[in-house]
Order: sequence, then structure tokens, then C-alpha cells
Amino acid sequence: MNALRKFPLFGELFNARRTSLLSSLYELGVGTLFSTLPLWFFPIIFAITIQGVPSTGELIITSISKGELYIYSASLVGPLVYAITKNYIEFTNPEESGSKLLGRITFQFPYGLFFVLISIMICMLAAFFYSFTNLPLFRNDSMKLNSNSVFYISIFAYLFSILCFYAVTVYRYELENVSKNLPLDERSFLDQWKNR
Repeated sequence: MNALRKFPLFGELFNARRTSLLSSLYELGVGTLFSTLPLWFFPIIFAITIQGVPSTGELIITSISKGELYIYSASLVGPLVYAITKNYIEFTNPEESGSKLLGRITFQFPYGLFFVLISIMICMLAAFFYSFTNLPLFRNDSMKLNSNSVFYISIFAYLFSILCFYAVTVYRYELENVSKNLPLDERSFLDQWKNR
């Protein structure tokens, strides 16, 4: 169990309170259910109401094969960058950091820099593969993408995005709880520090 606690990005989940884990799971479940509604709702209604069409599973697999999960992956990680950078990032003036051009950026969020970088990479990956599968320019015989690879990479990217979203939500709840449980004078100092 101690080895799991040292696991990058997700190790701190084992130190989180049960309420943070459950609240984050609820937030993730509701968000995933409604955000993926176009992916699963239409195939279910289509398969129930129209005879002679492919099964619900086949329709969902067809949507995934067209790169839909890349869009969902990118839409999941966008809010992560906002959640991390809104309250948990600090910029140092260039003079204070010893540099004449650039200041220093400090993340007050567990694995904050890594989550931001991973989010950018997921968005770039999603843009590339979604464009490659859907733009007519890439549908010629000389440039064929392995559809099985695109399918499995999209599933992996989406599941990884879900895991990142869950971890960031848990850490956000944990940080909010820490500031709520601080004594009043420390909490007001923390608020003043954030708003300086």
C-alpha cells in the first residue's frame, strides 16, 4: 500500500478523506453521464424505435471509431487547467525570481504542473487524432490510419482523462477542506494572501 501512495499524480488519493473521494466520484459520475449523453442516448433510442438498424453497442462503437472520445477527453481536461490555475498558482515578479524576463510560477496544488502539462498533451493528441479521422484530406489511400489503434488510443485517452479529472477534484476538495478547518485568523491571512 505504501508503494501506491508514492505513485505519481494519483498517490495522494490514498491519503484523501472518504467524503472527498465520494463527493468527487458523484461529481465525476454526473458530469460523465451528461457529457457523454450524445454518445449513448441516441444509439439506445435509435435501436429501440427503428427496426433493422445495428445494435446499440455497434452504434456506440461506430461513434468511438470516428474519434468522438477524443472530443470528450479534451472537454474533461479543460476544466482541470481552470481548477488548478484559478486559486492554486502563484506568479513571482521577474526581479524577485532573479530573471530579467520571466518570473517564476509556483503551483500550490498537488502535482499541479504535471496535471496542466498532461491536459495540454491530451488536448493536442485529441486534436490530432480527431482531425486525422474526420478531415477529408486524410482519407486518401496514401495516408491511412490504423482504425484499431485510433479506437483503443481514444478509449485509453478518455479513461486517463476521467482518472485525472477525478484526482484533481479530490485534491480540490481536500484543499478546500484544509482552508475551512483553519482557525479564523489563519483563514483570513490565507484569503488576504490569495488576493494580494
